[in-house]
Amino acid sequence: MPWYKIYQIPFQSQPYEFHLHGLCDLQIGNETTSLSTINHRINKILADPCDSGIIIPGDIEDEDRPSTRRIRRSAFADRSEVWYRDAQKHMAWLDKEVIPLLLPLQKTKYGIMGIIAGHHWTQLSNVLNSVEYMCMELTRLSKKEVPYLGQMSSYMDLRFQTPSGSLQKMIHVEHGQGGGTTEASTVNKLLRTAKGSDADAFIRAHDCQVIAWKSPRMSPKRLKDPSQQPDMLSRTIPFLNLGSATRGYVMSRGEPSYVENAGLSPKTMGWGTMKFEIRKAFADEDSHRNLKCDIWIEI
Repeated sequence: MPWYKIYQIPFQSQPYEFHLHGLCDLQIGNETTSLSTINHRINKILADPCDSGIIIPGDIEDEDRPSTRRIRRSAFADRSEVWYRDAQKHMAWLDKEVIPLLLPLQKTKYGIMGIIAGHHWTQLSNVLNSVEYMCMELTRLSKKEVPYLGQMSSYMDLRFQTPSGSLQKMIHVEHGQGGGTTEASTVNKLLRTAKGSDADAFIRAHDCQVIAWKSPRMSPKRLKDPSQQPDMLSRTIPFLNLGSATRGYVMSRGEPSYVENAGLSPKTMGWGTMKFEIRKAFADEDSHRNLKCDIWIEI
């Protein structure tokens, strides 16, 4: 089941704007990964003048996947010293190559608000995987918590609070699975997730497709008094599928990348940002003029 994390986001006056930047499928260690694209994205996030945070739904490193983890456990079931030696080497590599790359993101107001373990990670011990280790080290070095949100999916409960009121937005974040060779297949996967999970917004990774759209949800207003005038309520659900840092196709006389071997389509590098604007509702939206949240997506 998805993990659940609550975030308190206080502000003084409205309209108030908060940005949730997506970053995933970096595949650091893969020859097709563009470190320039990752650094450019990090610099853009750091230059954002609004209050912001970052969500990373999986596959930071190009490491083991479920099948190779099973093989490793089977091959070295009675050789714990091999596990320990490999773990030490991998942690040293994370300390040198990966953690310093992500650490500047902690300079944003809310820093890295969570990391999900997708498919690619390494089991370092019986109780620790490489994603948990990265969260622990980033927290230690920055003195700002980087939550580990578990494997594959999580709920982010954003609670915007002001002295005059509060507003809650539930975000479903998942790593995802499946080929996703076309944009339509990616949209269908997100729509299937939305049918089984109730949330105000959905963010997904894995497919390396940069896609954004919105879908309406309508229902009658619940009447407390039978004499009240019936009305319809409508809310718009935003969907964001994040991209990647992998170039996919690299010219070489050697063995091609797995993208070419599998005959997959090229992907657009880059990611997206979900933006929240908290304001007082218009009278025709809410006669009580309570707080309202507009969500839009930038890709």
